[in-house]
Amino acid sequence: MKQIISIFALLAVLSANVFAQEEEAGTSKAMDMRFGIRAGTNWSSMSMRAGYYNSGYSFGSVLGFQVGGAAEIPISQVFLGKKDFYIGANPAVMFISKGGDYGFLGVGGEITTYYLEVPVPVSFGTYFGKSQNFGVRVELGPYFAIGLFGSGDGLLENVKPFDELSRFDAGLTYGAAIQFIGDFYFGMHSSIGFTDDDVSTFALTFGYKF
Repeated sequence: MKQIISIFALLAVLSANVFAQEEEAGTSKAMDMRFGIRAGTNWSSMSMRAGYYNSGYSFGSVLGFQVGGAAEIPISQVFLGKKDFYIGANPAVMFISKGGDYGFLGVGGEITTYYLEVPVPVSFGTYFGKSQNFGVRVELGPYFAIGLFGSGDGLLENVKPFDELSRFDAGLTYGAAIQFIGDFYFGMHSSIGFTDDDVSTFALTFGYKF
């Protein structure tokens, strides 16, 4: 975690140096509708309360990925103190892998599932510098996901995940993001599932806005 925070701080310093040297922009980027691509890695865990074990065992976290596209839709701008803040919607469509592993007395297994996920967070943030090439924001909102396919190995080799798990998942996603060196994006987000499968995820995502 200290390394992640250090990277975040370094990006902020580099971006500050860039926008400090540029000329004032004519319009606010916060009020432009933008589209972009995103990809990254995640750590997820889940349980199978109504499935294979039928006892609410929690699975350990496993490494996964997400890739897709996102939009930035401006809603409003507000003025607080001496700073302009913006409110926007940031819907995305992501192909994402999630899963979990379980072990007991040296015997274990892992399941991997793949979803089409649609997070719909609302963001609140601001830009810094005359050229607005560095911005920060917090994001909060629901997500909805449909399970596509999955597999198991080890103890769970013969388990078809979506015979045990619900194909529909929904929950809350929240986190923070920065825009740096113009149109690059870096976000840190967590999500909590509200279904009996208790799917939870922590993700790091990089992106670029067109």
